[in-house]
Amino acid sequence: MGKIWEWYENLNEIVYVSDIENHNLVYMNKKALEVFGFSSVEEIKGRKCHEVFRKRSMPCQDCNNHELKEGEFSERQNWNNVTLKTYSLKDTLIEDEGKKYRVELAFDMTLMTEQDNLLKEYKKNEDMINQALKIAMGESTPVASLERLIQFLGSNLEAERMYIFEEQEDGTVSNTYEWCTENTISEKENLQNVPFEAVSYWYNEFARGNNVIIPDLERIRKKHPLTYEYLKPQNIRTLIVNPIMDKDRIIGFYGVDNAPAEKLVNISKLLTIVGYFITSALKRVILLKKLEAMSYYDSLTGFKNRYALDEYICSIDKGECLGVVYTDITGLKKVNDSMGHKAGDRLIKRACKCMNEYFGKYERFRIGGDEFCIICRNIEEDELEKQIEAMRSGMSRQQALMAVGYIWVEHYEKNFESLLSLSDSLMYRDKRDYYSNPGRNRRYKREEEEDKG
Repeated sequence: MGKIWEWYENLNEIVYVSDIENHNLVYMNKKALEVFGFSSVEEIKGRKCHEVFRKRSMPCQDCNNHELKEGEFSERQNWNNVTLKTYSLKDTLIEDEGKKYRVELAFDMTLMTEQDNLLKEYKKNEDMINQALKIAMGESTPVASLERLIQFLGSNLEAERMYIFEEQEDGTVSNTYEWCTENTISEKENLQNVPFEAVSYWYNEFARGNNVIIPDLERIRKKHPLTYEYLKPQNIRTLIVNPIMDKDRIIGFYGVDNAPAEKLVNISKLLTIVGYFITSALKRVILLKKLEAMSYYDSLTGFKNRYALDEYICSIDKGECLGVVYTDITGLKKVNDSMGHKAGDRLIKRACKCMNEYFGKYERFRIGGDEFCIICRNIEEDELEKQIEAMRSGMSRQQALMAVGYIWVEHYEKNFESLLSLSDSLMYRDKRDYYSNPGRNRRYKREEEEDKG
């Protein structure tokens, strides 16, 4: 995973990063390297920012490193004696791996003076950016931060909808975060697993270093018909979309719908400024999901574990129709002792495959080495018994015998532990019956030999 400032690599404005303590440059984007005559970041490593940008041997007198705060941008204008241009400078502080860095974005005021209204919008929006980041960073989780950020920005940018899309493992893209006005219909549910072809036009623009700005949807109707077909039913008239990057790879995009057409260029640049925060928050969400999976799922079987069971029990409502199934893999210890734990793991996986086949739509938990629990909500008693008998019949096919105990209640009374204990007792009765049946023992030995062979 790269540094967060690599988000700005293809921005058509000057961006650099320097070490707060010693003023050493650690990064310049493509535009900065081009303007100041370098061909790679390696050429500027270890050089002082004041040496490169001002041709000075000492730090600049107006250096504001001591004023910078994480999550806030300070703005000032400055004449550069190397490029002979005036720039609007946006400075902030980023902490990474225990070190503090200055990040500066320089917007060429020479071009902006030709667009006086746009310059006024930048000044007007400065407080908006700072307030948006302050609100987002005040939330306790990265998910809440993203939700508050798009809510604040969407409403203040006079848009009807703001959203984030993330790439999925199957190559599609899905709307994972959305804010919209009270009078705007939410499209989040309708925009799951959208085919890549519908947004390929945007990805082509991202690859060229561009954001997507559509001031009038009708302009793309003939040139990009598939994208148009997705956007038109959503009552989209104007649109801005920016990429979400992980190093040099696009992992999604974010944008706003139906913002004022005359403000789109300014809004696109404003969104670019907060883009690093969106990327950082999304990466934290992904990390938390991985940690949650490690905490709540059994790595061998993919079933949820005992911690997840305790949490899930709390979600079951009083009065629900409920079935609790308790299973124990027959002979697992004997397989582990005689054939090794790899053979035992294969037996466990076969047993889980059997449970998935007949109870795949219900919650399954591994609560011990060879013990599993299945919770069937809103299931009728006869259906539960039918599924259990079907699973018993399927055990031989999977070569994974299990003792099974179950209990069904028409109206759950928040007494799960007693239900689990009763189904556990019934399972052990089934297990005793198995071991007292010579025919079943012979069958197990035969299957054990087949597995060994």
